[in-house]
Amino acid sequence: MPIVTVRADVDVDLNEFDDQDLIDELEHRGYKCVDETMAHIFTSQEREIVLSLLDSDFRNWEHRRLREKLLSM
Repeated sequence: MPIVTVRADVDVDLNEFDDQDLIDELEHRGYKCVDETMAHIFTSQEREIVLSLLDSDFRNWEHRRLREKLLSM
């Protein structure tokens, strides 16, 4: 899943909204919001290596959970 960072100009004062309200609205529209500080823990090559390791030893729900987290980064 690719990561897309978007910066936008809007016609409303965003200070009127809580961050969680904006996140909830975006996720309700089908977007996935992630913390930027967590998105770059692995380089793309390291991420692919870890995903391939998880795919080759895909035996329990913990592997599945970690794989889904990595895919959302």
